[in-house]
Amino acid sequence: VSVRVQAEELLRQQVKARMVEQTTLLEISQTLAFALELKPGLILDQLRVIIEYTHAVLFSLEELELVALAVRGPQRLKQAMPFRIRLDDSETQAALLNEHQPQRIADIWSDEPAAQLLRSLLNDQAAVLIEGAKAWMWVPLAVKGKVIGGIGIARAEADTFTTHQANLALTMANQAAITLVNAQLYEQAQTLATLEER
Repeated sequence: VSVRVQAEELLRQQVKARMVEQTTLLEISQTLAFALELKPGLILDQLRVIIEYTHAVLFSLEELELVALAVRGPQRLKQAMPFRIRLDDSETQAALLNEHQPQRIADIWSDEPAAQLLRSLLNDQAAVLIEGAKAWMWVPLAVKGKVIGGIGIARAEADTFTTHQANLALTMANQAAITLVNAQLYEQAQTLATLEER
């Protein structure tokens, strides 16, 4: 009987946790939907509500470069802004875009091919993004099947990002991608209105 009671209590806790996550995602979606001007830091702040991280960066994809729009983490990371990461070949691009799915690396200092690729990309100024970090998750930002950027988050402990967290991050990234596109459209409309006024 006690085992059954414990199982039911665990199930209740899991249902409660999922309800909190869904409510939080809805609130985040509403917050981002009403942000007309681009506030990349807001996207990272909202992400932290559902997934704890020590380092985070929001990138936009401009031709063959990832351009850092906002960072969260240690002071050295903030001082490294702005920085760009060049994507030199199609193999690197394909690995990062990962068919529009999140990519998790348990230990970025391991010999795993994905970890080696990450370290090779994050050199020079961008190397500070993984200082003191072990676990890494990359989530592409895509709109209508086109990747327009990505979010990279890291934690100091190895193997801490779960499949469930990856799914939550992808849901959030999809909303963030729409927010970025909306902000660009709003900026274009403002510029056009100014030109017409002149």
